[in-house]
Amino acid sequence: MKLGTQLLLAPLLTAVVVLSAGQLNTWQLGRDARDAQQSFAQRSELLRTLAGLQQQLGAGELKAVRATLATVAGDDPALAATVAAAGLDIDKYARQADEAVDLSTVDPNIGIAAMQGADSSYTELARAMATLVSQLDAAADAAAAAAAERSQRTTLLLA
Repeated sequence: MKLGTQLLLAPLLTAVVVLSAGQLNTWQLGRDARDAQQSFAQRSELLRTLAGLQQQLGAGELKAVRATLATVAGDDPALAATVAAAGLDIDKYARQADEAVDLSTVDPNIGIAAMQGADSSYTELARAMATLVSQLDAAADAAAAAAAERSQRTTLLLA
């Protein structure tokens, strides 16, 4: 191999390595930018979802839910206690959801973490509502059984 070829081979090889490293770096930066945009889009969607949830759980709607629950309870003390517990769970959930939305305006990750507490409150609310529904079903069954018994007694008295 001639001396001129040997002297040009090292800089040419270095140039190929530098250009390849530059292309690899450009490709990596492009991929990171796409991932960052996708992550931002997902977090923005979560923020919009949280804001929509906050609007759905406005104060007026919460008052309407509490009023409906109060009319359902009637004079039954067990139902009234369950309704009171559900009302507390509604307040707790609304407060935590509002805090999550407020915190997510600062940093979406903090908002997501705060929403986990609201999710657990929502689970407690769902349990309270399930308990309320089962108590209402039991009360309806008891009322139906009492009505059937009265109807049977009346039928026997008239016969």
